[in-house]
Amino acid sequence: MNKQRSMQLLKLVGILIFFWIVLNIDTAALVAVLEQVEWIVLVPAILCLLSIYIIKAYRWHILVRATGLHPTFQESWHLYTIGIFLGNITPGKVGELAKAVYLHKKGLPMKIGVLLSIADRAADGIVILAFSIAGLGILGGIEWALLGYAALILLAVVGVMVLLRKRLVRLALPLVKLFLHRVHPHLILNVFFTTLLGWLCYLLWAVLLSQSLSITVELPVLVAAFTLAGLVSMFPIAPNGLGTRDAALIFLLAPYGVQPEQAVAQAFLMFTTTLLMSILGGWYWFRNY
Repeated sequence: MNKQRSMQLLKLVGILIFFWIVLNIDTAALVAVLEQVEWIVLVPAILCLLSIYIIKAYRWHILVRATGLHPTFQESWHLYTIGIFLGNITPGKVGELAKAVYLHKKGLPMKIGVLLSIADRAADGIVILAFSIAGLGILGGIEWALLGYAALILLAVVGVMVLLRKRLVRLALPLVKLFLHRVHPHLILNVFFTTLLGWLCYLLWAVLLSQSLSITVELPVLVAAFTLAGLVSMFPIAPNGLGTRDAALIFLLAPYGVQPEQAVAQAFLMFTTTLLMSILGGWYWFRNY
């Protein structure tokens, strides 16, 4: 109970950041920026977001089928969107583990279901980390990219050292063995390419949203900023990146002439479109589960 309360309090950090930002910008200018949204550009952006969901649902589909279960894609789509909905309304996105509970009812060991959820999230984390290091190079130069690589290596070393602790090894080793027993190169390639395609669609979605707001910045800079903001928004200190994404975009785009109100408007569109899209998963959940 104390751990859950701590996670809930942690998620308030992003909300507090968001309100602090709103209190320190020109809200009239923010409303004016949002009123000038070009809806004809916003429509393909939303379709691009839908494509992201479809791609990630397919990745989940192939991961589940690798365990020996044979769900239809429609079933995988329903379960994945339900996971996104529950993840958005629970601290630290723990609601996404509901997918493991559902698969357990279908006969899959709970341990494997949890590993699938972790692998699904880890695939996104690995790709966005690689993109983010390239983004650091674009925005800060080769020195920042090298620093990013060094930090990544250090993080990997620390992670291995933590896992090598006897207690964690006893807990993790059986799970790793179960997972590796079902992994093959074809599956890894499928997961990698679907994840890569999903993040490319994410960047296209973000760029289209910026165009709908008439943000005129060179494309490489936008891509780098949205990549780093995407990484920051994955931290479990805010609901769906609220506040953290805003702060990241303000900081990253300010040197290129983007006003804080424009950056917040961009973050607001990213937050609201993803939130509205997740309602579909909520409808599936309330209807069937």
